[in-house]
Amino acid sequence: MANNEVTSEGKRMIDAWILSQEEVRRSESRLSSAKADEHSTRMALAKWMLPEDVKEGEKIAVWFGDSLIQVEYGDKHTDPVVTVRARGKHGAEMGLGYPVSAAA
Repeated sequence: MANNEVTSEGKRMIDAWILSQEEVRRSESRLSSAKADEHSTRMALAKWMLPEDVKEGEKIAVWFGDSLIQVEYGDKHTDPVVTVRARGKHGAEMGLGYPVSAAA
């Protein structure tokens, strides 16, 4: 590169790299938003499912279609753990069948 000129190939590579960095930033932002949405909806579901007088270690479960959704209350310092046990043909379509907790 004489006289600090950027070749057309170099410009294409730099432009592609800049675009990929921007996509990473957008993706990380979307992931952060999705995690926040998942957390708030999980907490709303747990609050709805758990009775006001819930005891430490108590589990409550409801059937949703052909899947069993369970909330386990640990203690007042930890988020409840929500698990989904998918059964039948619709579980895989819904992406169910895995535990969802604050650690996930």
